[in-house]
Amino acid sequence: MKIEFLETIKAVDGVLFHIEYHQRRYEAVLRSYGIKEKIELTEILDAPKEGLYRCRVVYDLEGNITCSYHPYTKRQISRLKLLHADELEYSKKYANREALDALFAQRESCDDILIVKNGLLCDTTIANIALFDTKEWVTPKRPLL
Repeated sequence: MKIEFLETIKAVDGVLFHIEYHQRRYEAVLRSYGIKEKIELTEILDAPKEGLYRCRVVYDLEGNITCSYHPYTKRQISRLKLLHADELEYSKKYANREALDALFAQRESCDDILIVKNGLLCDTTIANIALFDTKEWVTPKRPLL
């Protein structure tokens, strides 16, 4: 079975945000499979010059890589359903999101889910989480990625 991985990069008016972080994560995935050859993402990405976009980069272990751009539409999230998913394995950002989609389907009347793994808050299906306790921001010690 072919394994594909995903990077989603924010692009505003042609500028790719945190590209160094995405490059490092992409390279780390390849290294974890013993692959040394890599592509410089900045050499293949050409974000639209006007507007806010999600740049979707899908790649595999054979060196195939595709890029697509999608206008960014902010999702309104007002209700989250807490779901326990101790068995969920998402240590790499896989393009196959079937496990996350199955959890999302259990959200009932909520907008998204808040994933709990081994008793700890982790992520939603589309975003990292950050909680504010009136003094400081707190992020998960063990997010899914």
